[in-house]
Amino acid sequence: MNTTKTTTTETLTCECGTIYQWENEEFRNEFWTNFFRPKHCEECSERIAAEELKRREEHERRKAEQELTQAKETTANEARDLIPPRYQQTDPKHPTFNGDLWRKVKAWRPSEEVPFLGMIGESGACKTRIGFMLWREIIAELVRPYGEPDRRRIYVPSFEAVTSATFARIVGSQFQSTPTKRNWWSDSNSDPRHEAREELDLFRKCEVLFLDDLGKAKNTPSVAAELFAIIDHRHAHNLTTIWTANSTPEEIVIGMSEDMAGPLAGRLIECSTIVRA
Repeated sequence: MNTTKTTTTETLTCECGTIYQWENEEFRNEFWTNFFRPKHCEECSERIAAEELKRREEHERRKAEQELTQAKETTANEARDLIPPRYQQTDPKHPTFNGDLWRKVKAWRPSEEVPFLGMIGESGACKTRIGFMLWREIIAELVRPYGEPDRRRIYVPSFEAVTSATFARIVGSQFQSTPTKRNWWSDSNSDPRHEAREELDLFRKCEVLFLDDLGKAKNTPSVAAELFAIIDHRHAHNLTTIWTANSTPEEIVIGMSEDMAGPLAGRLIECSTIVRA
């Protein structure tokens, strides 16, 4: 096969009617000549290339939107799985639902100045239900692309939820000396002290935390110290925190040592939008 390079000039007509010259600097072989022969003039080629680029960009944009929507739904479902079953079934249209409280807090979003939301009121005011609803919405909203040019990588925030009673149990587990079996079918043991410390660290550092029923557990020295450590860290780093309580911050800290009670109540008040149910 003769593939000697040569140069030929052809007169071609574009689909738009434009007549143009083409210098073939490829091969004398007819196959390659046909392969490289342009089908459009320069102006039409640029237009077609721009349209193709626009189509590809639109395709990528739609795909990124679909993946973001899916990530938001997946994250919202993962958050729902952390919610106790009774509260998963919350119906805002139910006659006992506290619609007034929901209207007060549903538009709240954290800021650097006020990253905490506190709901105070008597038992039965739907604080826990509404806290979980708002917590889940905020988590889903924080799912986002990392940004240009990597729009396909999606950021998912870390999140945790804990009641005051569970928190106290976890704090107590730090001092449990006997390892327990992780599963009944497994011979491997878990160290409750290590797991408790890991959980407490998650409460300190997660991006969105829901603390339910603050002040319900007895303020033992260890519970008070861990609660202060969590609130202090989240206060210092402006981390989103939703909390509920039956009483005010000043009442929540009753029973704590003086050097801890005042600062803890102060941090809750300073960082929180406080709504009464």
